[in-house]
Amino acid sequence: MTKNNFSKWVSNSYVLLIIIAVLIASVYGLSCMNVRCKPALYLYSIFLSCLLLTAGVATVAVAYRPFKKGSVKIGAFLLLFIYGIVVYVRYYEVKEPCTFSISFSYLLVFIDNTLSVFFPSRGAYEELKEYSPVFQFHFYLFHLLTYIYGALILLSLFAGKMMNRFQQYYYGKKRCLFFGAGEPSKLLARDIIKNAPHTGCFFLVSEKQKDDRELFEQLDELGAIVFHVDFEDEKTNYARYKASRYFFLDEDQDFNVRMALQAVQSLPTKKGTETHLYIRTEMERIDNFFREDMPQTVEIHLFNQSDLTARCFVSEHPMLDCPEMKINHETLSVDYDFNLLLLGFGWAGWELLKKCICDAQFKGSRFEATVIDEALETKYGDYPVLYDECIREYNLNFIAETIGSKSFYEWITGHLESFNRIIVALGDDKTNMDIALTLARILQANGKSGQDVKDTVFAHVREKKNFGCYKKKDMFPVTVFGDMEEIYTENEIVRESADYVAKMVNYVYGQYKIPLVKAIDWKTAESEWSKASLFNKDSSRAVAQNMENIYRIARKTGLENPDREKLEILAENEHRRWNAFHFANGIRQWKLSDIPDDCEKGKLIDSNKNLLKHGCLVSFAELQAVSEKINLNRKNVGNPEEEDYQEVDRRIIRHFSLFTQMLNQKNNSKTNT
Repeated sequence: MTKNNFSKWVSNSYVLLIIIAVLIASVYGLSCMNVRCKPALYLYSIFLSCLLLTAGVATVAVAYRPFKKGSVKIGAFLLLFIYGIVVYVRYYEVKEPCTFSISFSYLLVFIDNTLSVFFPSRGAYEELKEYSPVFQFHFYLFHLLTYIYGALILLSLFAGKMMNRFQQYYYGKKRCLFFGAGEPSKLLARDIIKNAPHTGCFFLVSEKQKDDRELFEQLDELGAIVFHVDFEDEKTNYARYKASRYFFLDEDQDFNVRMALQAVQSLPTKKGTETHLYIRTEMERIDNFFREDMPQTVEIHLFNQSDLTARCFVSEHPMLDCPEMKINHETLSVDYDFNLLLLGFGWAGWELLKKCICDAQFKGSRFEATVIDEALETKYGDYPVLYDECIREYNLNFIAETIGSKSFYEWITGHLESFNRIIVALGDDKTNMDIALTLARILQANGKSGQDVKDTVFAHVREKKNFGCYKKKDMFPVTVFGDMEEIYTENEIVRESADYVAKMVNYVYGQYKIPLVKAIDWKTAESEWSKASLFNKDSSRAVAQNMENIYRIARKTGLENPDREKLEILAENEHRRWNAFHFANGIRQWKLSDIPDDCEKGKLIDSNKNLLKHGCLVSFAELQAVSEKINLNRKNVGNPEEEDYQEVDRRIIRHFSLFTQMLNQKNNSKTNT
């Protein structure tokens, strides 16, 4: 029995105990009551009847799902049947003490009386005055449980939709609303229900799928509540479902964005009613649609499946785990040449390249990547134009070649050993696996150890369950990643802990006049976070994700009170990552000579508030010249405030200990509650 099923049975048993307690209270209350006071007796009986009925309905509503399984039906029947046999053995033992004996004829009588409860035909119960109160209790409890069993059987067969809808009243404020019922939504809902069984997952399904019995059964078996709605009706009030989290994870990204914009119109705007919208989309610059007139009580989270895959990849397999990696903990540097081979440059390849670039920026290290895809010239010809600075900064090489062809393997044979990380992301699970296994065999034939090969070759596999051989991990020569069941989880989509740190990062960025913030003013932090652009939020999230790398480098010295020299090195590492995040997202360097004298800021933004260029996209040492230029411009226009861009990176490093401390406190308080 799984943890989720066990919790369901515990809750069902709890409701059953309530019924038993009410029965005992009823017997005791009626026996102590003056039966001549008929109005009081009537009121008391009505009250107890309503209470019993409510408890019975609650039991049925909570427990009807397991009764869809034949094994549960049969198991419950056998338990009740045995209980009934025991009750009727005792019944005849008292009723006919002189003639009673355990014989075949009496056994048939016990069975007949027990079955007659399941298939009523006898009429009213026998008089039980001569029996003890304990026996009377078991006798009537057996009949009550049998009737509840019968109700569960009937409801599981004929009233599934009614009971599914009724369960919406079982959940309080912890509600998640899913638009559409695609596989990602079902995977995420399953994970949420598994970790928090008392969280309600509501699915809005198109009215066109009202007769899709298979889909309903899948969602109902999951433990979700299903509503059929007309998505074309723009007047639908989605706030009536009282959910705090809205998920738009459908394959149709246009549907996700359209429904999200429509849902925002009906969401509450009162303080204290914060709502989060999680929208899956691959549309670029889509954040512009959610900037204007967005209530501060609504927070938008935009992501795509490829971004999720890449983010999980670098979290589970950071670039610091490359073979033969050596960190100099004394000098806080990484003397290593990262050399990545990326096969495939679709959405997944694009995001993987971005995340790997950002995850491999350390003092003393060098990054280089070779990208191979047969459709480079036709599908991705714009990349060298829009991301030319990223190509130059991080030594990116692009080759248009058919992967798997003879010429490809001829080329790869002479270059394969120069790469210390190989990622296969061609868009098809089987192809990815086949190519990765072939590359692994080539490396093994050249004398590379099995573990080194596994740490080098990675295959993007969306549905790991289709490859049974992966279960024997020790025997499998490559590492697979990107399984949908692993990326569509509450931890990866909602990212509560990561966003908690990101909010602190954003707050510290805003408090630039304070060298070291002692405590986070959460009211201000939440307010500033709600006003931040989606790009700046993602930038703060990238800082949070990089903390683990900084901690690994500073393992010996720690981050509590680093001396000036070590702080400079760590700040340079952070700035390298900051540069990579911007270059990889298409932001260009605003050269010092091009910044006009009347500009008080080191960044160029277009009319839609999109960041185009930034003057700080230089080395850490060159930041001082940028600060001097901006400070001179401010002085010329009468602004006495001065900027120190190097200090921005230092301040972030100084606050890592505070971020970690606050996060640990939050996690501990959550565990204790």
